Amino acid sequence: MAPRQTAVPDHDPLDPRHAEHLVGHEQAERAFLDAFASRRMHHAWLITGPKGVGKATLAWRIARYLLRESQKQAGQAQQQAMGPSLFGDDEPIKEGQEPAQSLEMAADDPLFQRIAKGGHGNLMCIERGWDERKKQWRGDILVDDVRKVQAFFGRTASEDGWRVCIVDSADELNRNAANALLKILEEPPEKGLLLLVAHAPGRLLPTIRSRCRKVALQPLPDTGVEAVLQKAFPDMDPSDSLALARLAQGAPGRAVSLAQGKGLAHYRDLVALLKTMPGISIPDAYKFAGRFALKSADADYKTVTALLLLWVETMVRAAGIGETALEIVEGEAAIRQRFISALGLDRWVELWEKMGRLIMRADAVHLDRKQVLISLLMMLDDAAQGRFSA
Repeated sequence: MAPRQTAVPDHDPLDPRHAEHLVGHEQAERAFLDAFASRRMHHAWLITGPKGVGKATLAWRIARYLLRESQKQAGQAQQQAMGPSLFGDDEPIKEGQEPAQSLEMAADDPLFQRIAKGGHGNLMCIERGWDERKKQWRGDILVDDVRKVQAFFGRTASEDGWRVCIVDSADELNRNAANALLKILEEPPEKGLLLLVAHAPGRLLPTIRSRCRKVALQPLPDTGVEAVLQKAFPDMDPSDSLALARLAQGAPGRAVSLAQGKGLAHYRDLVALLKTMPGISIPDAYKFAGRFALKSADADYKTVTALLLLWVETMVRAAGIGETALEIVEGEAAIRQRFISALGLDRWVELWEKMGRLIMRADAVHLDRKQVLISLLMMLDDAAQGRFSA
C-alpha cells in the first residue's frame, strides 16, 4: 500500500485510514452491502460528494469490510479442506443469507490495525506524491502512480480473496494517468475492486465515469456535523460547533479542518472587515493580510482565501434563489444585503470568478500572499461602492 501522504498522527481517529465510525451515509453503505450480498458487485465504484463529506472514510470502510469477508471465506475453505474440528466449525455463509447491516469494524480489530498501518498486501491507495525537488505535494496524480496499480492487479495476490485499490482523489489524475486508469477499467481484474474518490467528478473522463457504479454522498444536516465535532473536540463550545457546522455546509471533514486551523476565528475577523465596507481602513486591511504572508502561514492563507470566496458564493447563491443565508456571525445578513444591492447579482458572479482566478494564479506563480489578500479586499470594497472592472 502507498505510504501515508498527509501530516496526521499515526492513530488520528479523524483520518480515513483510522476512522472507526462514519456519521450518516447509511444508504450508501447499504448499496454496497446489497451489491456484495447479490454476488454481482461492480468492479469499480465512483464515490462523489463535497470535499470533507466522508467519501474517503467510506472507501476505507468498504475496503476493510471486503478484506474481512475474504479472510472469513479463506478460513472457511481451509476448515472444509481439513475436515470437522474437535470443537465444531463456524456456520458457512449460505447463498441468500441475510446480508450484513453495516460496514462497521472495531478499531482494535487486528485486521483494522493491520490495514491502518499499511500492512495488508491486498490493499493499495494512490494519492498525489511528494515532489522531492520542490519539497511539496504534487498537484496531480501521475501515470507512474497508476502503473503501480496495474502491477498490483497484475501480479499474484499475496493473500486469498479480493484485492482493493483506493484512488484518492480521482479528479487529481492528470491526462496520462487517467488514460492508464481507463485501461484497467476496460479490462477489470478478477476479484479486483477500484474505489474512486472524486470531489469534482465532472473533471473525470466520461469513459471513466461510465464504467463505474456511482454513489453520491450528500451533505449532512448541521446536527450530524456537530456530532462529529463534539466527538473530536469534546470541550468545544456548542455555539462554536453550530457555527462551524454552518460554515462547513454539511461536510464534517471540512468542519474539523476549520476547527484545527482556527478557521472560525479567521472567518469572524474577515466578516468584521467586510462590515466596514465600503470605505475599509487601509491599515486594517494590511494588518489582516500581513498575518498570512509568511510561508509558515500557508495553511491559514489557504483557509482564509477559501472562506473569502465562500462568503461571496453564499451571498450570490442566496440572492439568486431569493433566500436569506444562515448567519454564522451576527449581522452577516445585513452586510450581504448591502453588498448585493450595491452591484447586482450578475456582476457579483463575475467578481467571484475573478477572485477565484486571482487566487489560482497566485498559487501557480507564487505571488506575494499579502498583496493577493489586499487585492481581494480592495475588489470587495470597490464592489460595495458599486464599482466593478472585469
